[in-house]
Amino acid sequence: MAAILQSLGRTVIAGLVILILLVLIASSVSGIAPAMGHAWGAFFMRWLHVLSGVMWIGLLWYFNFVQIPTMPL
Repeated sequence: MAAILQSLGRTVIAGLVILILLVLIASSVSGIAPAMGHAWGAFFMRWLHVLSGVMWIGLLWYFNFVQIPTMPL
């Protein structure tokens, strides 16, 4: 299992596989067909919005607390 996280390519592929599995599980539990319905589109856009926000905050923290102290004056 740890070998998956040692390579960027394997990590991205594992993340996509987990995402697809979660989407399929969520669609089967809620009864929404993946290709139909306004609710599915709203779910996807909300998920994309939250993911973008988390990545934005993560980048801000990275640049402020990791990069700035190591930059030359």
